Amino acid sequence: MNEFYDEGFCQTLAGMVSEAHLEEGRLYPPLNTVREVSTKLAARIVTYAYEKGLAATYPEPVDKEDFVRKHQYNVDYGTFVPPTYPWPGMPE
Repeated sequence: MNEFYDEGFCQTLAGMVSEAHLEEGRLYPPLNTVREVSTKLAARIVTYAYEKGLAATYPEPVDKEDFVRKHQYNVDYGTFVPPTYPWPGMPE
């Protein structure tokens, strides 16, 4: 996978830096886009793994970004506060 760093990682990351970012002086995409950047990089790694016969999951996913999103850690938590219901005669 060392050759991936040269072939895929740099090209994929560079493709996510817009002209506006460069004008701002950025060399990398903004940190607030880290999840999307990570998804695109991981999808590129998945593509590379299938191209080189290094993948372990078959059949090959058609939508690699969707495949990656389904396996990413989700930081959105549900509420831990139980639902409350109004009681007659009590203020809400």
